Amino acid sequence: MERPHDAVPAVPARNGRSAMNSSKLLHFLNDPRDPEEILPTLTAGALADLLDALYQNLDTPEPEFGAQAWYELAVEESCRRAVSPDGAAHGVA
Repeated sequence: MERPHDAVPAVPARNGRSAMNSSKLLHFLNDPRDPEEILPTLTAGALADLLDALYQNLDTPEPEFGAQAWYELAVEESCRRAVSPDGAAHGVA
């Protein structure tokens, strides 16, 4: 099964991790599907990158429309994974 958001285009970050670029963030925010449909398909790393990008966007004077809702749902997804038996995204929350 193909999961289109597994490979998130990224730019180098200072801490050695990849950071999501703004065009990829907008791709998520403008996706016609609901976040509840997309978020469970993300890898742990992609979810962490999305959370980071959303947090940074919300820390701007004019965050993108919908970023707050996406952030809250992504945090919920991260928390769900942190307590799941398989621990798919343990430590992301």
